[in-house]
Amino acid sequence: MSKFAFSSISDVMNMDGHGIYVWIVFALFFIALSTSFFIFNLLIKKYQKRIK
Repeated sequence: MSKFAFSSISDVMNMDGHGIYVWIVFALFFIALSTSFFIFNLLIKKYQKRIK
């Protein structure tokens, strides 16, 4: 059976004092990825209308 690195949700959020940095980077990555997806969807729809 595998052993987990954290014993509670609080430990996952805190990550020995580095959690704030990890979660900020994770949030920024998710925001950048979502924004890129949204922009590319708009561009695809724009060019599809132009083709038709």
